Amino acid sequence: MPNTKIFISTEMVDERHRNDFWFSVVSPIFEPSLIQDSGDKTCKGVIKSKMIGSLSVSSSEFNAQSCLRNKRSIIKSEIDSYIFQMYTSGSFIGDFDGKISSVQTGDICIVDPMRLLKGDATSGSTLTIVAPRDMIDREARGALHGMVLRSHDPATRMLSSFMQGLQDVSNSIKKDVTIKFEDAFTKLVSANMHETEKYAATPTSLFSSSLRERVLDYIDLNLLSSDICVEGLMRRFRVSRAQLYRVFAQDGGIAKLIRDRRLDVGYEILSNSKFSDKSIEFIALYLGFSSSSQFIRAFKTRFDCTPSVIRTESISRGASFKLHDHFKKFI
Repeated sequence: MPNTKIFISTEMVDERHRNDFWFSVVSPIFEPSLIQDSGDKTCKGVIKSKMIGSLSVSSSEFNAQSCLRNKRSIIKSEIDSYIFQMYTSGSFIGDFDGKISSVQTGDICIVDPMRLLKGDATSGSTLTIVAPRDMIDREARGALHGMVLRSHDPATRMLSSFMQGLQDVSNSIKKDVTIKFEDAFTKLVSANMHETEKYAATPTSLFSSSLRERVLDYIDLNLLSSDICVEGLMRRFRVSRAQLYRVFAQDGGIAKLIRDRRLDVGYEILSNSKFSDKSIEFIALYLGFSSSSQFIRAFKTRFDCTPSVIRTESISRGASFKLHDHFKKFI
């Protein structure tokens, strides 16, 4: 099928089937549900999508909805990309795997589909770019999931203008120049990351940001370091064991959170064919587990299946999930 713009709308189906239809369309990203007391009878939505090189550029409109991306969703549809979502109207508040973020009109929110997410969106619209993970990882460091680029920041305004412009000219871009647009996008993302790092390094932000957020950022930046343990974090942030426990009580404690983060990395390794030659025991020791049996037990608790199942599914699945190809099924 030629690379034409894809158009999907819940208006395409009978009202009785709209919830099921919309669920089928967007469930690879998140599982939608209608917010109670919203006044609507069904989920409503419109998606327009276009590929520009390796970037998926789309716009969407929707009524008030809740969204959920859980462990099973991640396993079912492995999206090896980052999602950059600008809210052109409306707002969103969500729990990004333990980090609470609020997104307002004009802000750009970054979503890592390999991480957990649940939240509520008001009626609104978004402009979204889905970019390959390796492309973004070359330019950005640290935890991107739940990062919000604020509309008043100059670097964010530049990225927003680029995203809007890219959508406007998407139908006229020739294939042989798409790499230039990919390069421009990654450079703008990099500029935003540098601005975020500068802000995060200021004393004011260090004191105003919560202990939870600072600990989470430090864990994600140094996840495989031997210093990422209860004692190491107590020394780093000069807090007691009891303080750490209280802050992360909702996660089952800081030790569980660290273990879950490392298990998530293990899942990514097992899903990547580049590491198919690495044994389960090697991966377990690499992630800081004392043995393969300890790793397998913890992995099964978190993902409801064994590491071997994920590796087998990854091999049988072949190439990673392509969101734009999924949308083609509905036109």
